[in-house]
Amino acid sequence: MEAMKNDTVLKNNLSAVAHLIRGSSEGRFSITYCPGHLSKSEVESVGFKYDDLNTTQQKRNFETLKD
Repeated sequence: MEAMKNDTVLKNNLSAVAHLIRGSSEGRFSITYCPGHLSKSEVESVGFKYDDLNTTQQKRNFETLKD
């Protein structure tokens, strides 16, 4: 909610705010995004950790991951 008060883009896009609130870990764990199309500063400005998509893909074998 604090980010919405200070960010005009979020203020004008309440669906994005709702998504961010719903995606919150409420401090129980960290969330790292590797979006490939957003900058590190954009991701971190809303309270999430950032990692580079290509670097993450090289570290992880997504073909073998299971739910």
